[in-house]
Amino acid sequence: MSNAAVDVESAVREFERQVQRLVTAGQTPIALVGATSLLRDLCPMSRAPAGTFVGVIDDDAAERGKSFAGLEIIDLPTALERGAKSAIITAYGSVRDRLWAARGPMREAGLYLLTCPCAWETKGWDDCLIEQYECALGVASGGRPLYTRTYPPERPVAWEWLLKPLVERVKPGMSVLEIGSGAGLWTQHVIERAGTYAAVDYAARLLFEVMEHRFSKQMGKLRLHHDETATLPGVADATVDVAFSYDVFVHLKSDLVHQYLESLRRVVKPGGTILLHFVRWNATALETWKSKFAPYLRGRGDEMHYNTMDQLRTSAEALGMSVEQVGPEVGWGFLAEFRSR
Repeated sequence: MSNAAVDVESAVREFERQVQRLVTAGQTPIALVGATSLLRDLCPMSRAPAGTFVGVIDDDAAERGKSFAGLEIIDLPTALERGAKSAIITAYGSVRDRLWAARGPMREAGLYLLTCPCAWETKGWDDCLIEQYECALGVASGGRPLYTRTYPPERPVAWEWLLKPLVERVKPGMSVLEIGSGAGLWTQHVIERAGTYAAVDYAARLLFEVMEHRFSKQMGKLRLHHDETATLPGVADATVDVAFSYDVFVHLKSDLVHQYLESLRRVVKPGGTILLHFVRWNATALETWKSKFAPYLRGRGDEMHYNTMDQLRTSAEALGMSVEQVGPEVGWGFLAEFRSR
């Protein structure tokens, strides 16, 4: 790919934004990856104060010790010796793909890894969840970043009525699958006891910017699956003991729920468990709708989709499964457990 295929001005803006993200998250100093023409165009030394960058990691050993874009070309061990906490792959096309494919050692070293230009499309709540995670990193690093969004909450707490049934069902060594892993709010509670953990999300940014970093010490068991088709690609048949999804199916219409149930039936072992969190239209839902959504709607629906146990039984019976509600209805939410008959 030629340099003309990249909007350098846009890349510069994105690079500046990414550097600021890493500064806010306390993930400096930064290693840049790839002595490419794009890196030269970015002029990194003019984008941040001295000491922000430790050098340029490049896989050409013959170039080590030379200068590129005002920075020394180094290897990963040297970057780590110089205190690097993060890295940005500054490349595009096949070069970026090659550097990304070789990211394993950087991930194992715990570096927060980004790409410029970003390799993935932003979807849904990506920016909210990523900003929340990076603010938490900043606080843990001794900083005082300001988190101003109302969703998700600054200090989210897993709801006991959802967490308890999940933890009870995940026994040590089990194979677990989570749909809509997001930034790992629920993952953190069960991944350590799991034997393998499949994190599925339709947002690749969340998988590769957040999940890989947050659970870098668990990469031996963590499997990341980017799925925009509800087919759970890459997850083998009858390999999962417990599958779950919280705060995701509340946004799915019944036909999409059915598509996911078809796929879950394929990947879950006979006798395995599927736990899914839904909302139903009741008095609490109506009051929430009136206060939270109605003021902004003009002939449109809100982002919630409401399901009932009768609707879920229709899908379950068609797929040869049973479904029962677990625990009481809480507000407008309820937990359903599916099993193959």
